[in-house]
Amino acid sequence: MKKRFFSLLLSFGLICSLSMSACSPAENVSASSRSEDSPASSLPEDSTLSSPSEQPPEVSADPAPLEEQPAGEDASHILVAYFSATGTTKGVAETIGELLQGDLFEIVPQQPYSPEDLDYTGDCRANEEQQDDLARPSLAPDCLVENWEDYDTVFLGYPIWWGIPPKIMRTFAESYSWEGKNIVGFCTSGGSGYSNEGLPELTEGGQWLGGQRFSGSATAEEVARWLEGLSFQETEAQGEREITVSFNGHTYSVSLADNTSAQAFVELLTAQGGSVTVAAEDYGNFEKVGPLPQSLPRNDQPLDTSAGDLILYQGNRIVLYYANNSWTFTPLGRLEGDLSHLREELGEGDVSITYALAE
Repeated sequence: MKKRFFSLLLSFGLICSLSMSACSPAENVSASSRSEDSPASSLPEDSTLSSPSEQPPEVSADPAPLEEQPAGEDASHILVAYFSATGTTKGVAETIGELLQGDLFEIVPQQPYSPEDLDYTGDCRANEEQQDDLARPSLAPDCLVENWEDYDTVFLGYPIWWGIPPKIMRTFAESYSWEGKNIVGFCTSGGSGYSNEGLPELTEGGQWLGGQRFSGSATAEEVARWLEGLSFQETEAQGEREITVSFNGHTYSVSLADNTSAQAFVELLTAQGGSVTVAAEDYGNFEKVGPLPQSLPRNDQPLDTSAGDLILYQGNRIVLYYANNSWTFTPLGRLEGDLSHLREELGEGDVSITYALAE
């Protein structure tokens, strides 16, 4: 199956600084100082909020030129769209825009967020919006991406409020057609992991290529290393990668779920050299659960599991079931073949499980 990959050839230096007008694309804008963006930097399962003060990404004082994308049919048209209430996400977005020589677009609300709106210690506007699944804060009247159809890759950036993207990101997502576009999420947070909750279902037709969370102290070098690990491909020509699960001398193929979490899991395995080995503990006499190297986007739903189901729990733990259970979590896939002896093959107690890309 034909695939077109765009190699991101990056250097850690930044090439120039240009001013940016709100709600309009601007190329190669430099990073600026800011404070932590999120008024609610709690972990998804924790209602305790925090708002750490962190420093902006450090930028090289001696800029080095970036290697440009080839012109013509294979050139990638990249948009970096971001919402930033206090400046942290803006700085990361500017760094991405400079490194990729993409266009910047600021997502601006019709009613700007005041310090009181972000005072999470009280009954503030941001908290009210995040707790209302139907909330759709209005965009500024002139906040419109020109030539939207010209972009084949869109980076979406935002802080994390109450463990998920601000609701204005849903307003933005519902404003455009995402058919045929690659979508890459990035967020800033002092404590929460990466999340794109509520966005994949509003960007139907687009292909999410995983995502990344940055702290307020993330450097330009960290951003560049993440970008270098990304590969963009034509969404209409994507082929599914197969993975295997191995433990105690047994190997099973996995039928992956059709969601952004499974896609991000494949991206994680690719970034880890093709495999990840998890030290899994037995829990409840029905599952083996262990930590992943990084969080994945969640697509939680109520599920009745059975032997062979592969599940993402709380975004950062992978679970292999060998018996039944009912809970709310994210499906990643299911083991194929005869599973009648799965419990015995996994054994009692802890087990080392390797998840790998199929050769």
